Amino acid sequence: MAEFRRSFLSQDLKDWEDANSGSAVRELFRRWALPGEKPDEETPLRLALRNGYLNFYIKGQSVAKLSLSGKVPRLEIAKVYVDGHQKGREGDRSRGYQTFDANALSNPATARQVSGWIATAKTYASAEKCFVDDLVSANPGVIDLEMGLPANDVPGGKRVAPRMDLVLVQMDGSLPSLGFWEAKCANNLALRARGDREPDVTEQLRNYVRWINFTGRVEQVQTAYREAASLFKDLYAFYGDGRDLPCLRIWGALAASDSLPVVAQPGLVIGNYHPGPAIDADTLDPISKSARSFGPNGHFGKLQQTGIHVREFGRDDDMILAVLSDLARAA
Repeated sequence: MAEFRRSFLSQDLKDWEDANSGSAVRELFRRWALPGEKPDEETPLRLALRNGYLNFYIKGQSVAKLSLSGKVPRLEIAKVYVDGHQKGREGDRSRGYQTFDANALSNPATARQVSGWIATAKTYASAEKCFVDDLVSANPGVIDLEMGLPANDVPGGKRVAPRMDLVLVQMDGSLPSLGFWEAKCANNLALRARGDREPDVTEQLRNYVRWINFTGRVEQVQTAYREAASLFKDLYAFYGDGRDLPCLRIWGALAASDSLPVVAQPGLVIGNYHPGPAIDADTLDPISKSARSFGPNGHFGKLQQTGIHVREFGRDDDMILAVLSDLARAA
């Protein structure tokens, strides 16, 4: 069974950076918007830790993969971003990824390309990915995006669940716990079902519960996110601007936690507005139209009847995610 891990050798990166001022890597970190902060033109990027590498995101869309090769950084960028081929633009698209080695990354000319990569990647962000980014802005406890789940050893080797949209560090006073959220826009067909059928999203969430309750997974998740919290603290101390932000205190509590409860049942959060720039007021967008069919006597009520904790947010709501309960197992 593949282990769930979160790791990165940050000291190797910092040692290389000390000798390479003005690098493209530093330019990416300069644009890092921490959880609980709204992104802007200067700081639009989110950061997520994986097993051995880091991912930068713009509006939930992956921009760059940063790894280490022989103690020096390596960056992978989709060729469409390098070429500046924005979504919807006519013409041939380059396929695959372009790799920038340490020599290229230390070249100031590469750093000047970063803003173009970001602008192009942003055009590929879907409404649901933009909604996830809005949730990150409102919740400083977000510790991971698109949590990929390695397959459990089940008959046939079938992958139990591909990913969870958000991992949230929940604070009860000074004590952290981990909760998971699936995020969908109101026009997602998985939220709906005719007659007595359950919406497809209910089985998706049950798969998450099966995954986390599989032997050893809770302990792996606890270890992985303690390591993630320590890493983010370390990276912010090196690349950040020294502000005392809520997410830093949350990371500190998580990294130091001896007992870390993990909530088995994910919550479901629904965006009933079109994320991003507001659509013409005379035209009701498809997401807002679909939101009208929710309510206690509609699809929202049907979802709640399954025992799922469901939240709905509009564009002007605070979007603060609730503290989930129904704990799985705590080591």
